[in-house]
Amino acid sequence: MAFVFKWQFSCIFPLVINVFFIVSGITMMAYGIAEKIVSKEDDQVGRTQNSTTDGTLSMSIGIIDIIIGIIGLVTCLTGLRYMLFIYAGLLCGSLVGNLAFLVGYSISVSMDMQETKDSIMSDVRRNYGINSDPWMQAMSELLDKFQREGACCGWSGIDGKNIYLETPWYKSFNVNINGKKRTLPDSCCLVHSPDCNTADDIKAAREKGFVHKEDCMDKAINNYKFNMWMVISEVILSCIMQGLAFVFSVVQIVRPFDSA
Repeated sequence: MAFVFKWQFSCIFPLVINVFFIVSGITMMAYGIAEKIVSKEDDQVGRTQNSTTDGTLSMSIGIIDIIIGIIGLVTCLTGLRYMLFIYAGLLCGSLVGNLAFLVGYSISVSMDMQETKDSIMSDVRRNYGINSDPWMQAMSELLDKFQREGACCGWSGIDGKNIYLETPWYKSFNVNINGKKRTLPDSCCLVHSPDCNTADDIKAAREKGFVHKEDCMDKAINNYKFNMWMVISEVILSCIMQGLAFVFSVVQIVRPFDSA
């Protein structure tokens, strides 16, 4: 009875886990491709750069898992001992690489998020509202698009000051206005009225329902965090599968079940 259980387990377990490697790899590749498409078509602020990176990482992890799964299936179906050594070595190398990446990525990601936030705020302050340069005009249009479609306003955090008061847009738009000055662009407004466009206090205007309730910086950083956790989850799942498969392979090498 024990022999039958071992034989069944030694045959079924590697087949199942290697099929899972392939399915997981295809899923990760699909997610990576989708992220690249999103970054090109939507080009969302705070998401474009890290989405392209994360899409590439997801695709890379997916390709590695597919290769591992295929080699594992060949090893299971052929029963060749040298293939088992190749399979175990591939698993070991991939596992060590994933763990090293996981540590490095976890350490650097908080720094990357702060750099992304600082970069966006700097670009808004320096370039929003400049139409003389095609790149700056495109960036301004992108910010407006993000605010309209994301139902958000501002780029300094929900408790931050109105960043638009520090932009070229504010200076150029109000250069000939003697009365109440324009403080927010139309893309910020839920209601297109002076209660939004000339609001002195963006927080109060949010509470009264004239301005989008969320801050765009918070949404952009949340997009970044979502992509970050997707990558970390992918790597952890891959490490778990590789660890299980590696342990099983070593057991097979040291004490093959079929010799029991």
